[in-house]
Amino acid sequence: MHADAEQESPSVLVVDDDLDMGMMLGEFVQACGLSVDYVQDFPGFLKAMERRPCLLTLDLIMPDFCSERVIDWLVEHAPSTVLVLVSSLGVQEIEERANVARAVGMRRVLTLRKPFWPQDVAALLQGAGVAATDTRCP
Repeated sequence: MHADAEQESPSVLVVDDDLDMGMMLGEFVQACGLSVDYVQDFPGFLKAMERRPCLLTLDLIMPDFCSERVIDWLVEHAPSTVLVLVSSLGVQEIEERANVARAVGMRRVLTLRKPFWPQDVAALLQGAGVAATDTRCP
């Protein structure tokens, strides 16, 4: 599920090694009128960042320290990117990881706990300032 680079809607990059989970999140985002790029690893993330997404969702539990590498890269190259940490970890643990990302230099870090629903994703996008333009968005 890759967005056409010529689309005018803001884009969201979903970084998740679980194809089904990433695609579901991407479908919820698309229902809100945003384009989506989906990647499953660090090399894919680097390539997708060339398109400068307005928001990035990042699964916290990925192989090869991918989530840590993504955050390190963002801090160095794109600290103003809106970062959404996604996980099934406990709320407190997710928030602790968000605080670490903020402490190392990410300017805007939000969280989304699995399982999530379309209205959770819509509220997150609206709160992040990439408000849904599509009336189908819950």
